[in-house]
Amino acid sequence: MSNNICWLDEIDSTNKYALRNFKTLKNKSLVATKKQTKGAGRLGRMWISPQGVNLCSTYIIKEPTFNILKTSWIGGLAALNTLRKIAPDLSFWLKWPNDIYVEKKKIAGVLCESVISSSGKIDCVVIGIGLNLNMSKEQLLNLDKPATSVLAEKNSKINIKNTAEILLNNLNKFEKMISTEGENAIYKIWKSENKLIGKNINIISNNNKQEEVKVLDIKESGELYIIDKNSNFRNIFSGDVSISKFQ
Repeated sequence: MSNNICWLDEIDSTNKYALRNFKTLKNKSLVATKKQTKGAGRLGRMWISPQGVNLCSTYIIKEPTFNILKTSWIGGLAALNTLRKIAPDLSFWLKWPNDIYVEKKKIAGVLCESVISSSGKIDCVVIGIGLNLNMSKEQLLNLDKPATSVLAEKNSKINIKNTAEILLNNLNKFEKMISTEGENAIYKIWKSENKLIGKNINIISNNNKQEEVKVLDIKESGELYIIDKNSNFRNIFSGDVSISKFQ
């Protein structure tokens, strides 16, 4: 097993632990646990994961050399490739901005946070990744949105520690790509894995306004380029997206 994975029996949140302890943790290491008591997702949501069934983890990058707004691309692609490795017969895809889906059900999420010094320097960025591996169909019913797990899709259990090793290798791969080849190299791959271009979607913005729009492109900035029902073109940087029923 890799000595770059810090396994914890129980923790409030792997992200919170990594942010608190980044100075003593190894650079490009992974904090992982089978039980989180206060896991967090995007937009302030809780990440619910019963004990011992999923992989809850956080990757640590000290003093990043790239635009940290692109960090979620590393996490999303690493999670996507990890799931494809352990379940190659399932159809996984990225849903903007940083979730992984099987068809219309969420199976993984990414949450990035950072530590900024008093001088404004970025000391550390962390990539939190939750993979639904062995949640039963009954446990999945307790979630507020359609979700799934590898077990629910394949009816076979996944080794959590082996999955963490695969995930760390993929995180290192995409961190190296963005650091050495540049943001455009990873952007092209990340964009190609998103399935929203050309689709009609519902989007809820940060002010809770909901509207139906069509996605025309995903820009290198990470923004959706959309057209709304009034034929207005604009960019959307963040929001909660679902595939719309209207055509």
